[in-house]
Amino acid sequence: MTLGDFLSRLSDNPNLVMGYCAVILVIITVLHFIVGKEDAQHSPWCGIYSVLVYLVTVPGMAAVFFNIYLFLFERQSIMETSMTVQILPIILMIAALFLIKINVSLRSLPGFGKLSSLILTISLVLALMWVLDKTRLIIGAFTMLPIQYVVLIFVGLFIFVKLAMRRFSS
Repeated sequence: MTLGDFLSRLSDNPNLVMGYCAVILVIITVLHFIVGKEDAQHSPWCGIYSVLVYLVTVPGMAAVFFNIYLFLFERQSIMETSMTVQILPIILMIAALFLIKINVSLRSLPGFGKLSSLILTISLVLALMWVLDKTRLIIGAFTMLPIQYVVLIFVGLFIFVKLAMRRFSS
């Protein structure tokens, strides 16, 4: 199964994506009423909120980066955008982070700093890949390469940017 097959199946079964979104939002809403602001900063609630942040941020950012890839590299028309696969996870991420932020400071959640640095690194790598594609600094365009080569280039650039960020921050 390819990534395209997986996303097509999700598009064909929107109830899975909408059910996932509904369950996450219900859990956050219930926690909002059960846990007070002062208790949300302590264990186990802080850990539960951290898991919820990851459960909404990973699919949301994957949708953002997927959309960027489709619009910049594949030049997909905006009219072909799948609402359940490309838009709904982003809306869920924004809504969930807003609701979680009401009860708990996102900075106090375990692992949130790592998540934000991961998002920054992936953003930098995608921007670098786009610049390389537009300036034709590599042989051939990314859109002409098989996906496994694009993934290898992405992983290589990811490691390079991660090491560079670590070196500059030290």
